[in-house]
Amino acid sequence: MKTVLALIVLAAQAASAAPPAPKAVEHWRSLPKSKKQQELKKLPPERQKQLEQRLENYQKLTPAQREALDARYQNFQKLPPEKQERARAAFRCFQELPENRRQALRQEWQKLQSLTPSERERRLKSPELQKNFNPAERGILQDFSQTLPNRP
Repeated sequence: MKTVLALIVLAAQAASAAPPAPKAVEHWRSLPKSKKQQELKKLPPERQKQLEQRLENYQKLTPAQREALDARYQNFQKLPPEKQERARAAFRCFQELPENRRQALRQEWQKLQSLTPSERERRLKSPELQKNFNPAERGILQDFSQTLPNRP
């Protein structure tokens, strides 16, 4: 999940010369390495470092993992713009959480993805989830559940 969302953010915040999403990732992949470096240098140093790390992480994935990630990205791009923005907003809130809470949400999100929509709805309202997650965290899970496509 973290990698999918990182790729979404990469698409949304690719170098300024890149076309707007949904074509930003495809545009980025088509650039020669020298042009990628030029585009990265246009960004603030901290943002440049973040994107370089994400690109490095992507390159470390196995071909099967990259293929699965690419499929999830394509599914995300098929969502209506308002759902994409809602997912991005939830991700921004998610990123502001401490690492231990992000990990707890990742684990719960994996559980939720394996459920049918009705089971997911019950789980989101369950006393266990209410006890384990504060209202903001539950809101993030709810937004992810309502906006992000399930894994293929």
